[in-house]
Amino acid sequence: MPINHSSCKLTKNMTRTCFKGYCYSLVICRHPTTKKFLAVEETNKRGWWIPGGAVEAAETFQQAATRECWEEAGVHIKLRGILKIERFIQGEDKFKMRVIFYAEPRNPDNCTPKQTADQESNGAEWVTQEEFKQKEKIRGDELLIFAEYLEKKGLENAVFPLEMFEDE
Repeated sequence: MPINHSSCKLTKNMTRTCFKGYCYSLVICRHPTTKKFLAVEETNKRGWWIPGGAVEAAETFQQAATRECWEEAGVHIKLRGILKIERFIQGEDKFKMRVIFYAEPRNPDNCTPKQTADQESNGAEWVTQEEFKQKEKIRGDELLIFAEYLEKKGLENAVFPLEMFEDE
């Protein structure tokens, strides 16, 4: 369940308006040797996607990214930077925030993704962009968007330092 962040402000007529937020961490994880990307088969027939999920109470975006990658894909990662920070306004009193991280496996020589289904995912695989496109059902195209972005810009120009997004 997403963590519910809320903030309140006073309007001109001195009434209090509260704003609720839902925060998520997503991970684009690329193997440094094979250049393949980590893809997760979601539960409940939701299709293939990238590791990610809700930021839990008392957890940073970075901690959530690392946890979600381990829970859903069975791969320990090293966050290398930030690809994008998104904030979507939803109506007058809600927002959704997503931080998309770039990561690599902590141990590239021993990082076989999980193959056994559980409540987190049905399993995970290292895939090329073409292999991902061939999956029967794709939940979202973030893997393709950011793979192309990384290819076009190069790692040095596409990934922003983690220090840009520090918690208070």
